[in-house]
Amino acid sequence: MPPMPAMPPMPAMPPMPAMPPMPAMPPMPPVPATGRYRQLEAQRRQDEQQRRQDEQQRQQDEQQRQRDEVQRRRDEQQRQRDEVQRRQDEVQRTRDEQRRELVMTELRRDGLLAANAKSFSLQWREGKITVNGQLQSDALAAKYAKLLGLTLKPGQTYNMTVNNE
Repeated sequence: MPPMPAMPPMPAMPPMPAMPPMPAMPPMPPVPATGRYRQLEAQRRQDEQQRRQDEQQRQQDEQQRQRDEVQRRRDEQQRQRDEVQRRQDEVQRTRDEQRRELVMTELRRDGLLAANAKSFSLQWREGKITVNGQLQSDALAAKYAKLLGLTLKPGQTYNMTVNNE
């Protein structure tokens, strides 16, 4: 078969008339409130309310967590202060005990306390000292004031009472 002759070119197509623009869509009318729609809307409102409550609770929980942390720090600081105070009290107790023993030893040495005595009272006032109610010499007053490290102002007194019975 002989080849087919080529097809002549197609004449140009006439231009298409311009299409008018699409008119704006009118607003959608509300969906009629059917039973299912009412249920869904009520659930959406309930979910939104629950979300707000959950967020409020989360904020309250965070505030409480922060208050708890502040209180925990305060408690720890107080525990540390208590420990420091306990140590200071122990040191003071030891010093007081040593001071009592030293005073008792010196009172015995000076003949103001019997060797087997376990209690005494000492009062220092206006530069005078009494031991078990008996006024002592100025020399002994100076000795015990120095021994006890007393530097009392006029009108102040120092009392030491030991009862180890």
